[in-house]
Amino acid sequence: MVNVPFVLRALLTLFGTFAAHAAVAHNIGSWRGFASGDVAIRARVTRIVPYNQKSIVDAIGGRIDVPPMVLPDVDISVFAADRWSVTGQAGLVKTDITLRDTAYGDIDVGSVWSLPVSLAAQYHLPTKGRFKPFVGAGVVVSWYFGEKPADRYIHDFRVSTPPTPQIKAGFDYQLNDTWFATFEAKRLFTPTQTIENEGVTIRMSLDTVTVGAGMALRL
Repeated sequence: MVNVPFVLRALLTLFGTFAAHAAVAHNIGSWRGFASGDVAIRARVTRIVPYNQKSIVDAIGGRIDVPPMVLPDVDISVFAADRWSVTGQAGLVKTDITLRDTAYGDIDVGSVWSLPVSLAAQYHLPTKGRFKPFVGAGVVVSWYFGEKPADRYIHDFRVSTPPTPQIKAGFDYQLNDTWFATFEAKRLFTPTQTIENEGVTIRMSLDTVTVGAGMALRL
Protein backbone atom coordinates (compact mmCIF):
# COMPACT_ATOMS: atom_id res chain seq x y z
CA MET A 1 0.00 0.00 0.00
CA VAL A 2 1.29 3.45 -0.88
CA ASN A 3 2.11 5.71 2.06
CA VAL A 4 0.45 8.77 0.56
CA PRO A 5 1.38 11.29 3.29
CA PHE A 6 5.03 10.23 2.88
CA VAL A 7 4.78 10.57 -0.90
CA LEU A 8 3.19 14.00 -0.52
CA ARG A 9 5.97 15.13 1.82
CA ALA A 10 8.55 13.82 -0.64
CA LEU A 11 6.90 15.71 -3.50
CA LEU A 12 6.84 18.93 -1.48
CA THR A 13 10.50 18.41 -0.60
CA LEU A 14 11.25 17.93 -4.28
CA PHE A 15 9.33 21.10 -5.08
CA GLY A 16 11.32 22.99 -2.43
CA THR A 17 14.56 21.70 -3.93
CA PHE A 18 13.55 22.91 -7.38
CA ALA A 19 12.47 26.27 -5.96
CA ALA A 20 15.81 26.67 -4.18
CA HIS A 21 17.61 25.75 -7.39
CA ALA A 22 15.58 28.34 -9.26
CA ALA A 23 16.58 31.04 -6.79
CA VAL A 24 20.28 30.61 -7.70
CA ALA A 25 19.83 29.67 -11.35
CA HIS A 26 20.89 33.12 -12.61
CA ASN A 27 24.38 31.74 -13.16
CA ILE A 28 23.11 29.87 -16.23
CA GLY A 29 21.68 33.01 -17.78
CA SER A 30 18.46 34.97 -17.46
CA TRP A 31 15.28 33.52 -18.94
CA ARG A 32 12.25 35.66 -19.61
CA GLY A 33 9.62 34.67 -17.12
CA PHE A 34 5.88 35.08 -17.31
CA ALA A 35 4.58 38.64 -17.41
CA SER A 36 1.29 40.47 -17.14
CA GLY A 37 -0.85 39.71 -20.18
CA ASP A 38 0.73 36.30 -20.88
CA VAL A 39 -1.48 33.25 -21.42
CA ALA A 40 -0.17 29.73 -20.72
CA ILE A 41 -1.88 26.53 -21.85
CA ARG A 42 -0.86 23.30 -20.09
CA ALA A 43 -1.70 19.70 -20.98
CA ARG A 44 -0.93 16.98 -18.43
CA VAL A 45 -1.49 13.38 -17.49
CA THR A 46 -2.44 13.31 -13.81
CA ARG A 47 -2.54 10.48 -11.29
CA ILE A 48 -5.35 10.77 -8.72
CA VAL A 49 -4.68 8.90 -5.46
CA PRO A 50 -7.54 8.59 -2.91
CA TYR A 51 -6.53 7.56 0.62
CA ASN A 52 -7.97 7.49 4.15
CA GLN A 53 -11.26 6.31 2.67
CA LYS A 54 -14.09 6.19 5.22
CA SER A 55 -17.70 5.33 4.49
CA ILE A 56 -21.10 4.57 6.02
CA VAL A 57 -23.31 2.17 4.08
CA ASP A 58 -26.98 2.02 5.12
CA ALA A 59 -28.79 -1.33 5.48
CA ILE A 60 -26.15 -3.74 4.09
CA GLY A 61 -22.98 -2.46 5.80
CA GLY A 62 -19.52 -2.63 4.31
CA ARG A 63 -17.21 0.06 3.00
CA ILE A 64 -16.60 1.85 -0.26
CA ASP A 65 -13.42 1.30 -2.28
CA VAL A 66 -12.29 3.80 -4.93
CA PRO A 67 -9.01 2.93 -6.72
CA PRO A 68 -6.39 5.38 -8.03
CA MET A 69 -7.26 6.92 -11.40
CA VAL A 70 -5.53 8.58 -14.34
CA LEU A 71 -6.86 11.92 -15.57
CA PRO A 72 -5.88 13.77 -18.76
CA ASP A 73 -6.38 17.48 -18.08
CA VAL A 74 -5.86 20.89 -19.63
CA ASP A 75 -5.54 24.27 -17.94
CA ILE A 76 -5.32 27.87 -19.07
CA SER A 77 -3.52 30.49 -16.97
CA VAL A 78 -4.12 34.19 -17.59
CA PHE A 79 -1.52 36.45 -15.98
CA ALA A 80 -3.22 39.46 -14.41
CA ALA A 81 0.20 40.60 -13.11
CA ASP A 82 3.80 39.45 -13.46
CA ARG A 83 3.53 37.11 -10.46
CA TRP A 84 -0.19 36.37 -10.33
CA SER A 85 -2.38 34.30 -12.61
CA VAL A 86 -5.93 32.96 -12.64
CA THR A 87 -6.06 29.34 -13.80
CA GLY A 88 -9.03 27.36 -15.07
CA GLN A 89 -8.54 23.61 -15.34
CA ALA A 90 -10.69 20.73 -16.61
CA GLY A 91 -10.35 17.01 -17.28
CA LEU A 92 -12.34 13.83 -17.78
CA VAL A 93 -12.07 10.74 -15.58
CA LYS A 94 -13.81 7.38 -15.19
CA THR A 95 -14.23 6.07 -11.64
CA ASP A 96 -14.89 2.42 -10.72
CA ILE A 97 -16.75 1.97 -7.42
CA THR A 98 -16.78 -1.22 -5.31
CA LEU A 99 -18.44 -2.06 -2.00
CA ARG A 100 -16.31 -4.33 0.21
CA ASP A 101 -17.36 -6.60 3.08
CA THR A 102 -21.13 -6.03 2.85
CA ALA A 103 -23.79 -8.46 4.08
CA TYR A 104 -23.76 -9.83 0.51
CA GLY A 105 -19.98 -9.88 0.14
CA ASP A 106 -18.11 -7.61 -2.24
CA ILE A 107 -20.39 -5.75 -4.66
CA ASP A 108 -19.23 -4.08 -7.84
CA VAL A 109 -21.36 -0.92 -7.87
CA GLY A 110 -20.29 0.17 -11.33
CA SER A 111 -18.54 3.05 -13.02
CA VAL A 112 -19.25 6.73 -13.48
CA TRP A 113 -17.70 9.49 -15.57
CA SER A 114 -16.99 12.91 -14.12
CA LEU A 115 -15.91 16.29 -15.43
CA PRO A 116 -13.93 18.11 -12.72
CA VAL A 117 -13.50 21.83 -13.37
CA SER A 118 -11.33 23.99 -11.11
CA LEU A 119 -10.56 27.67 -10.71
CA ALA A 120 -7.48 28.78 -8.79
CA ALA A 121 -5.35 31.82 -8.05
CA GLN A 122 -1.62 31.12 -8.49
CA TYR A 123 1.46 32.98 -7.29
CA HIS A 124 4.58 32.52 -9.42
CA LEU A 125 7.81 32.88 -7.46
CA PRO A 126 10.30 35.43 -8.87
CA THR A 127 13.20 33.59 -10.52
CA LYS A 128 15.77 34.21 -13.25
CA GLY A 129 16.47 30.63 -14.28
CA ARG A 130 14.58 27.96 -16.21
CA PHE A 131 12.55 26.82 -13.20
CA LYS A 132 9.35 28.80 -12.70
CA PRO A 133 7.76 27.50 -9.47
CA PHE A 134 4.25 28.40 -8.37
CA VAL A 135 1.78 27.82 -5.54
CA GLY A 136 -1.97 28.28 -5.58
CA ALA A 137 -5.37 27.67 -4.05
CA GLY A 138 -8.88 27.37 -5.40
CA VAL A 139 -11.96 25.19 -5.70
CA VAL A 140 -13.01 22.16 -7.78
CA VAL A 141 -16.57 21.45 -8.95
CA SER A 142 -17.36 18.02 -10.46
CA TRP A 143 -20.24 17.00 -12.71
CA TYR A 144 -21.09 13.27 -12.82
CA PHE A 145 -22.69 11.49 -15.77
CA GLY A 146 -22.80 8.12 -17.52
CA GLU A 147 -23.46 6.04 -14.41
CA LYS A 148 -23.20 2.36 -15.39
CA PRO A 149 -24.37 -0.24 -12.83
CA ALA A 150 -22.26 -3.41 -12.86
CA ASP A 151 -23.82 -5.85 -10.35
CA ARG A 152 -27.14 -7.70 -10.11
CA TYR A 153 -27.82 -5.89 -6.81
CA ILE A 154 -27.33 -2.47 -8.41
CA HIS A 155 -29.85 -1.26 -10.96
CA ASP A 156 -29.18 2.46 -10.81
CA PHE A 157 -27.12 4.89 -8.74
CA ARG A 158 -26.29 8.57 -8.48
CA VAL A 159 -23.13 10.32 -7.22
CA SER A 160 -22.95 13.85 -5.84
CA THR A 161 -20.06 15.87 -4.37
CA PRO A 162 -20.10 19.45 -3.01
CA PRO A 163 -17.46 21.93 -4.24
CA THR A 164 -13.97 20.86 -3.12
CA PRO A 165 -11.24 23.25 -1.86
CA GLN A 166 -7.72 22.62 -3.17
CA ILE A 167 -4.14 23.77 -2.70
CA LYS A 168 -1.41 23.19 -5.25
CA ALA A 169 2.32 23.54 -5.89
CA GLY A 170 4.27 23.00 -9.07
CA PHE A 171 6.70 24.41 -11.58
CA ASP A 172 7.15 25.13 -15.26
CA TYR A 173 10.62 24.33 -16.63
CA GLN A 174 11.43 26.62 -19.54
CA LEU A 175 12.69 24.86 -22.68
CA ASN A 176 12.65 27.93 -24.92
CA ASP A 177 10.72 31.19 -25.10
CA THR A 178 7.49 29.36 -25.93
CA TRP A 179 7.58 25.81 -24.54
CA PHE A 180 7.83 24.54 -20.97
CA ALA A 181 7.78 21.17 -19.23
CA THR A 182 5.32 21.32 -16.35
CA PHE A 183 4.71 19.48 -13.05
CA GLU A 184 1.95 19.95 -10.48
CA ALA A 185 0.88 18.35 -7.18
CA LYS A 186 -2.46 19.04 -5.47
CA ARG A 187 -4.13 18.30 -2.18
CA LEU A 188 -7.93 18.13 -2.38
CA PHE A 189 -10.06 18.60 0.74
CA THR A 190 -12.97 16.49 -0.48
CA PRO A 191 -16.28 16.96 1.40
CA THR A 192 -18.55 14.00 2.13
CA GLN A 193 -19.75 12.35 -1.08
CA THR A 194 -23.13 10.65 -1.44
CA ILE A 195 -24.02 7.61 -3.56
CA GLU A 196 -27.69 6.64 -3.73
CA ASN A 197 -29.17 3.36 -5.00
CA GLU A 198 -32.78 2.25 -4.51
CA GLY A 199 -33.08 3.30 -0.89
CA VAL A 200 -29.47 2.50 0.07
CA THR A 201 -27.40 5.60 0.79
CA ILE A 202 -23.61 5.54 0.98
CA ARG A 203 -21.77 8.46 2.57
CA MET A 204 -18.05 8.55 1.91
CA SER A 205 -15.18 10.79 2.97
CA LEU A 206 -11.63 10.54 1.68
CA ASP A 207 -8.40 12.45 1.24
CA THR A 208 -6.99 12.94 -2.25
CA VAL A 209 -3.66 13.95 -3.74
CA THR A 210 -2.92 14.35 -7.43
CA VAL A 211 0.40 14.40 -9.26
CA GLY A 212 0.63 15.41 -12.91
CA ALA A 213 3.24 16.17 -15.56
CA GLY A 214 3.07 17.42 -19.13
CA MET A 215 3.87 20.33 -21.43
CA ALA A 216 2.96 24.03 -21.44
CA LEU A 217 2.73 26.57 -24.25
CA ARG A 218 3.04 30.31 -23.72
CA LEU A 219 0.98 32.37 -26.15
